[in-house]
Amino acid sequence: MYDLTYETDEDGNRIVKVEKTQLERYLQSVDYVNNILSGLGDSLGLEAATFDPDFRMLFSENLEQCLAEIKTEFEEINDNLRLRDPLILDLNGDGVQTIHVDAGVLFDHDGSGLKQGTGWISKEDGFLVLDLNNNGQIDNGLELFGDNTRLAGQPDQIAEHGFSALKSYDTNGDGKIDAQDDVYFSLQIWQDLNQDGISQEGELKYLTEWGIDSISYDYVRVSNSQSGNRIEYESSFTWSDGQRGDVSALFFASNSFNSVFVEKFPISERAAKLPDAQGFGGVRSLREAASQNSRLAELLEQFVSLDNRSDQRALMDKILFEYSETSALDSLFDEFSRINVNPNTYKIAGNDWTKLAVIEAFGGDIESIYEIKRSSSFAVLKPFIGNDDLSSRLRDSVYKAYDSIEDAIYIQIALQTRLKSLTDTIVFSFSNGSLMFDYGEFEIAIGTHITADPVNGLLDLYDLVRFYPLLTKSDYEGYKLFFSELAKFSGDQSVMETLAKDIPLINMRDENITFSRDVDLVVGTDGQDKVYTLAGDDFIAGMGGDDVLQGGLGDDYLDGGEGADTIVGGEGDDILRGGSGSDVLKGGNGNDTYIYELGDGNTIIDNYDLSKTSQDILKLGKGILASDIRLSTHNRNLVITLNDGSAITLKNFLGDSSSNKISSIQFADGSHWTAQNIKERFFASTENNDSITGTVESDRILGKGGNDYIEGVSGSDFLDGGDGNDTLIVGQTASSKYEQNTLVGGKGDDIIKGYWSSDTYIYNLGDGHDVIYEFGSNESSDQIILGKGISKDQVIAVRVGDDITLKILDITGSIVGSITLAGAFIDKSDIVDNVVFSDGAVLTAEEIFKSAQIQMGTEGKDILLGSVQSELLYGLAGDDQIDGVAGNDYLDGGDGNDTLIVGQIAGNKYAKNTLVGGKGDDILKGHLSSETYIYNLGDGHDVIYESGWSESSDQIILGEGILKDQVKAVRVGDDITLQILDVDDKVVGSITLAGAFIDKNDIVDTVEFSDGTLLTAQEIFDWAQNQIGTDSNDSIFGSNESDKIYGLAGDDHIDGIAGNDYLDGGEGNDTLIVGQTSRSNYANNTLVGGQGNDILKGHVSSETYVYNLGDGHDVIYEFGSTSTTDQLMLGEGISKEQVKILRVDDDIALQILDTAGSVVGSITLAGAFS
Repeated sequence: MYDLTYETDEDGNRIVKVEKTQLERYLQSVDYVNNILSGLGDSLGLEAATFDPDFRMLFSENLEQCLAEIKTEFEEINDNLRLRDPLILDLNGDGVQTIHVDAGVLFDHDGSGLKQGTGWISKEDGFLVLDLNNNGQIDNGLELFGDNTRLAGQPDQIAEHGFSALKSYDTNGDGKIDAQDDVYFSLQIWQDLNQDGISQEGELKYLTEWGIDSISYDYVRVSNSQSGNRIEYESSFTWSDGQRGDVSALFFASNSFNSVFVEKFPISERAAKLPDAQGFGGVRSLREAASQNSRLAELLEQFVSLDNRSDQRALMDKILFEYSETSALDSLFDEFSRINVNPNTYKIAGNDWTKLAVIEAFGGDIESIYEIKRSSSFAVLKPFIGNDDLSSRLRDSVYKAYDSIEDAIYIQIALQTRLKSLTDTIVFSFSNGSLMFDYGEFEIAIGTHITADPVNGLLDLYDLVRFYPLLTKSDYEGYKLFFSELAKFSGDQSVMETLAKDIPLINMRDENITFSRDVDLVVGTDGQDKVYTLAGDDFIAGMGGDDVLQGGLGDDYLDGGEGADTIVGGEGDDILRGGSGSDVLKGGNGNDTYIYELGDGNTIIDNYDLSKTSQDILKLGKGILASDIRLSTHNRNLVITLNDGSAITLKNFLGDSSSNKISSIQFADGSHWTAQNIKERFFASTENNDSITGTVESDRILGKGGNDYIEGVSGSDFLDGGDGNDTLIVGQTASSKYEQNTLVGGKGDDIIKGYWSSDTYIYNLGDGHDVIYEFGSNESSDQIILGKGISKDQVIAVRVGDDITLKILDITGSIVGSITLAGAFIDKSDIVDNVVFSDGAVLTAEEIFKSAQIQMGTEGKDILLGSVQSELLYGLAGDDQIDGVAGNDYLDGGDGNDTLIVGQIAGNKYAKNTLVGGKGDDILKGHLSSETYIYNLGDGHDVIYESGWSESSDQIILGEGILKDQVKAVRVGDDITLQILDVDDKVVGSITLAGAFIDKNDIVDTVEFSDGTLLTAQEIFDWAQNQIGTDSNDSIFGSNESDKIYGLAGDDHIDGIAGNDYLDGGEGNDTLIVGQTSRSNYANNTLVGGQGNDILKGHVSSETYVYNLGDGHDVIYEFGSTSTTDQLMLGEGISKEQVKILRVDDDIALQILDTAGSVVGSITLAGAFS
């Protein structure tokens, strides 16, 4: 036997000492218990491997379970806990990722000093933060951007959400935060790398360190949920390289019940002598609270002095209220007191207010129960439940939550005071490193206590077996002791009635009560009873509440009474009645009788009897006639629906096993239905929506009106849906592959599913739009039989997505019906083998498939996807995306800005495709295959991406009215644009050959005009060598080919790269460069600076510089080699005597003089003397 004592060292650490007397078992808090156990192992010199971790669980699990029950009650009061919405940046590009509130992260969102459980973000993403006090860390949610952020320049205003907070810092009003705003250089990203809710070294970096240029607050609403959290709004931020990332306003789920104070409150000398209890929600530990509240300390001293449970329990309301008064949070009553509102105005009793104050304090968030909306002079109290009064449901939940809190605090302080003398009698010892417990002395002590004071003694034992772990979590079965002690007073009405005020005698915390073989009569309570009998013929009445009654081995009568009951007959010939409420009845083996009376509600009968001779009967009570019930099915269950809407469900009555079937239904008038009668009546349909399930036998099921669900299960079935939008299903079991089914959808739009079996689908004129799902096997043969009046020329096959639709036409060509073969293009085996017409004509599956290669879009925005087959795809109107996938395809975009794609698959390089963009600005993409691009007058501005290979042949065919003299080829960057001109030379359309100057293979081989004229790829390329700038400052680059580039006006930068280039700067101060690459050694270039002061640079090539009168003051940098020839050509009006040659430092300046000798221009040969 050991006694634990403890001290606190100068650093505040708890030191545990062990002496060989008795074990002190305090349950002050889970943390405290863990400290005790850790010290116990060290002090006793036990190896870590031999110290049984289950001992720790004995102390902590029960308390944690109690706290969990309280949390459950809080969640029942309000499922709309307040959400927090800081701004999060997706730093790794995989979307913002979050973790659940139950992960245990605590954070002070509102700066109250109380950290509460919260959802959180992954370590790969980051919060946008502003370190307001410049202490190098993020202290609380006031330094995030969310609904606790104070607006910049408006310290009294709180932001509605993160983006509104960010907007307040936009000093120049440009819709984003960037280096133009003062706050930009103070903003940081907090990556919580260790997921502990505390900002630490290495977790904070400035936007500039991350390379983030700007953050937009122009958000959109998205409302996505993830791990219990919600992304409500999204915007974007921009990296320094121009890429964008997501910014999300992430509304974290919160658990205000799980909380911790940022700072501990010092415990007074007086409080240190009092019992302690773990704080949670918005309250500190009991000793910390007593150090703040002298009234609470006084009540605890009074509690310690009391010697019985009744008196201590009577004091708990006051203790809890004073304890809650120490909470840092304002209660709802406090909120109302400040605005002079009398709570009675809102019909809430004073006792309710007191309990609410306690719950709010321990829950940690007033908003978890109510929302208070203030105005200048009044407030509106609105429970989230839905009205302005505490409804009975809400009041029940409040009382349950309050009771759970009271239990948790009471048991902790009682175990340290009055109950300590009882728990000290439990002796433990160690044997081979394991704990052993001896309860002999405890049983004597508690027995003596109960004899002296039966009520308080039994209630103390009741508390201990519920909450004390050495009685609930060890091998010792404390409840058996309680039941044996309780049985001694079963005849004492005074004791039992008094106990009943605190204990629901049948529902002991949902523990099971198993009666002996002798029990003949058990009457339950109005609570949730769990009653189990053994042998004997028993009568069990559950009375009120949701009860569980189990009869055992005898012939039992079980009546659930009111409530949703579960009743199990067990062995024997049992009689079961659920009573009112939604009940489940399970008879078991034996001849069982199920009784159902009018008003008994919804009942499920789960009959399972292995005996083939047993007779199980459903007896329907007075007032229920055969004409009053309707039969339907749901998942192989037979549903018997009464006139009042209530239903009796016979589970698996229509399943494969006979063990689930009842033998008959008996009516009060003496009539009855056998199992066969039931089946026959069940298949009788109505004009309403019926649900009918067949059997394993061959069934004939005929639907009538209504939208019916008919399932044949197995066997060779005949199913007829009749009128309405019906669903027919056959052959789902593997054994059905040798069966033959007939399915008639009838009038209406039907869904018909055939599986393993051979299926015949019958469709008649006027049967609407049916969909057939055929999952045939190789051994099955499936066909569609079309009725009279439908000939072969009245049916067209059209591909729609992966389906084939057989459209039925009338004599005018109008669609009057259709049959869709779902998934035909996914798996050819999912198409019927034949379509048979009334005149004997037949369409085979292959013929259907070939005729359905055409896909038609709509007038809207379509996505059409071809297949590996050759297809015709028409987008019609709208901005369509059409991908031919593979095969020899014909793609027509129709009107709209369309994207057409072909030939992406490597095996498609020998295919030949035709692409017609149609009207609108289209993108046409050809790949390995050979493509023909068709462009007609009025087709807009199209872009062709051609990624051809050496063996493919690609062409553009220009339609009627487009001749060669109406087309102009222009280079634009690395592209060639064929501009279509009208008679006034205005551009009315264009075709851009994207990337032509990057790779010559990316240009079509020929362009054919409407008169038959052809342009080859080289001719197109040569034609497009001319590049023309604008009247602004241009930057133009040539290519490795021979280019002609005209800068026009503006200060232009023109680089010919390589080739024999002609560069003309035009007006402005231009820079012209040629011949920089080694490929230019043998090139001959011409450079014309034009008017303005120009810089002309020639390199390894041979250059001709042209200067005309009025061209200003040009500078020539010539880096020629010995093998090149460079010359300067002076234009008309410049004679030799008008040129003056001067040395200027290392340069030579040729000054151009007018007739009066004035300098009107110059050409400087830079570095001539160097």
